[in-house]
Amino acid sequence: MVGDGAGSGGRRQHGARDVLVYTRTGCMFCKQVEDMLSEASIVFRSKLVEERDEQERLCERYGALSFPLVLAGSRYVGGFTYVVRLHLDGRLGLLASDDPGATAAPLGSERPVSRPRAGGLSGYAALGAYLKNKDKE
Repeated sequence: MVGDGAGSGGRRQHGARDVLVYTRTGCMFCKQVEDMLSEASIVFRSKLVEERDEQERLCERYGALSFPLVLAGSRYVGGFTYVVRLHLDGRLGLLASDDPGATAAPLGSERPVSRPRAGGLSGYAALGAYLKNKDKE
């Protein structure tokens, strides 16, 4: 199932690249990513992946450990924690930017945080900060 994200209005803006969010049923992180993108007025499409085999195939293809999977253009950029980090850094709009100068450093130099690495608790710190700020609103 492919549908426009809640904040998309169904149209891709000139100078913006496609943002695609692969989701699965019952995934609270998927919903939160969609909410963050909508709140930031980022045009995106969501694709619900219901079959377990297809979910596993997508995770293997992109090197992801869990859902959601966020693609900017045709490039996998990360999942929930990565989107939260971009949001906290005020760089969430870079996901949809077609400007190579604007996206090269943030998206080109950072690995998606859904992959295992040393100091993996940094993702939880970003999540905690996001949720704390969300409660203040």
